[in-house]
Amino acid sequence: MDTDELDRCVRALVDKPACPSPLTEAEVARGAHLCWKNAVALLADARVLATNGRHSRALSFTVLALEELAKPPLLWELDTAAPETVWRRFWKERFIRHSSKQESIGAYGELLKRIGVGIYDSFLPTSVVEALDRLKQWGFYVDCVNDRFQAPDDLELTILPILDAVFAFAEERADSFAKLHASVTLSEHCYSRRLADVGPGLPPPLPITEADDVSAVVLSYASAYSRSTPPDYPTFYAACRGSVGHLPLETRHRALEMTRTLCTLRLSSKALPTAAARAFLMMKLTLGALTADELFDESDSGEVDDGA
Repeated sequence: MDTDELDRCVRALVDKPACPSPLTEAEVARGAHLCWKNAVALLADARVLATNGRHSRALSFTVLALEELAKPPLLWELDTAAPETVWRRFWKERFIRHSSKQESIGAYGELLKRIGVGIYDSFLPTSVVEALDRLKQWGFYVDCVNDRFQAPDDLELTILPILDAVFAFAEERADSFAKLHASVTLSEHCYSRRLADVGPGLPPPLPITEADDVSAVVLSYASAYSRSTPPDYPTFYAACRGSVGHLPLETRHRALEMTRTLCTLRLSSKALPTAAARAFLMMKLTLGALTADELFDESDSGEVDDGA
C-alpha cells in the first residue's frame, strides 16, 4: 500500500461524520449492547495481561472497560424524543468524557445500594474513582513523577492490589449487566422498559429461547447470589426457575454449563484473587443448579424478582 492509498483508507475511516442527532430506540439499545460486549472483551484482555505479569497495563484495560460499562446507564437516561440540542450536549459532554463515565459507573452501584437493591459486593471510594484516569495513563505511558521518570513497569508490584480490587469491581458490574445487554434482543427489551418499571424487578423477565441469552441471565443471577459464603443456592435456583424454568431441559442445561465453564476459566489467574474467589462461588451455584432436580421440574413455573 503506497502512501496515497494509505491516506485515502485512513481518511475514509476517520472522516465519518459525528453523531449529533437523536437515534432510534433500536440503535440506542444496539449501542448499549456493543458497549457491554466491548467491556467484556477488554476485561478478558486485562485478565490475560494480569496473568502474564503485566499488571499496570491490565489496570489500564480494566479502567477502559469501566468506561465502556458506564455508557449503557448513560444511554438509559436519554429519551429518543428529546430535542436535538439535548443529544448534541450528550455526545459532547457525557458520552466521550472519561471522567464523566468513570463517575457514572462509580455512582451506579451506590445508587442501587441506597434504594435497597443490594446486588453488588464491591464499591470504589470516590478518591479511587477520581484517580482512575491517571492510573490508566500510567499503565500506558512514561511520566515524570517526583523529579524522576516513571515507566509502567515500575508500578507492577505496587499496583497489583489496586488491580485486584478494581478488576473485581468491573467484572461484577459486567456480569450484572449481562442479563440486560448481552444481546441486542435483551438490550432492546431493557431500553424499552426502562421508564415503565421501577424497583428490583427492572426490567421484567423477557421470554428468551437462545442458550446464549439464557446463559447471560444465569450469569447475572450467579453474580447477585454469590455474595454470601456459602452462596445463596435457594434464591439462585428460584430466580432461574422464574426466568428460564419454562425452557426445554436441554437449553437450560446448556446455558448453565456455559456459565459454569466461564466461571471455571476465571479461576486460573493468581494475580486476581478477589475475582477468582467470586468466580468460585458463582461456579458452585451453577454446578449445584446442574444437579438440582427441583430446578428442572417441568411443572414449576414460579417467579421471583431480581436485581438489575
